[in-house]
Amino acid sequence: MDLHVTSLRGGGACPSQYWGQTHDGREVYIRYRGGFLSVDVAEEPGEEVLYDGGFLDIELGPPLDGELSVRQLIALTGLKVDELDGFQVSAEREAERDLSGATTFWSAIGISATNEGAEQFLSVLWREFPDCQLFENIWSQPRGRKKRPLWPGETPKEAILEIMLGAGCPKISLHYSRFKYDFPGYGSPEDNSRFSQEARREVETVGSIGCEVKYDSLRISSEFRTDDTLARTWLERLDQKLDACFPEIEYSPHDLATGEITAGEAIKTQDDPEITKWVQVASNRFRYIRRAARDLPLIGYR
Repeated sequence: MDLHVTSLRGGGACPSQYWGQTHDGREVYIRYRGGFLSVDVAEEPGEEVLYDGGFLDIELGPPLDGELSVRQLIALTGLKVDELDGFQVSAEREAERDLSGATTFWSAIGISATNEGAEQFLSVLWREFPDCQLFENIWSQPRGRKKRPLWPGETPKEAILEIMLGAGCPKISLHYSRFKYDFPGYGSPEDNSRFSQEARREVETVGSIGCEVKYDSLRISSEFRTDDTLARTWLERLDQKLDACFPEIEYSPHDLATGEITAGEAIKTQDDPEITKWVQVASNRFRYIRRAARDLPLIGYR
């Protein structure tokens, strides 16, 4: 990155944020959150920075990572700084995550699963990987975290699981909140009635309060040395099982009032088949209901 600032201040985590100024007086804003690093530079001195990642926008770390030290920032981007405002650029700390590219961060996010679908996915892992081991992470005070092994077919009671598929497989983390928390659904009880009132017909969204199909995000992540081809092979096999259990579905935009397909981009997402089945039962059922802008009509996706 070809950027030279006279000073730099900031820090923190979730996000890590830094502010600086170029030699010709343009403001600089640097932000790291969710594994993405963005750098924005004002076009002219005295102008505000546009927070759009226009100068640099790259993925460095895993999806939930949000801490980037000034040492890492300088080392990874080549940022030149004349004066560090109160910073001590120390040697690499043991706790710092390796963002150099020598470590690959793998993740599967954006998957929606019902409780039954998540349990079926675990059954697939036990069946397809004979040496598969699953553990649930249990947190308690004052003992902290401990791991408890799950027997094949056992339903987890904790939201975070650790998975080992076999020899040479990196540690895999799975997060699914509904294993532990049986929340009633998304949105508020009034959402469907408000949507129905505007559409002048009864409409429903999957997963809303009162809907019989409940779901939550299923997130899986891992990391491994980039040159570890065996680890990469394990995760490619896992990815295939995820795609089989939660296929990608395309939901088209519909006029909420008439139910007719309308212009607009479809939404693609990996869904539990039970979600798709519920939506397809009736024309007034939708995967999402959204409004592109405040003064535009509601659009239903199905």
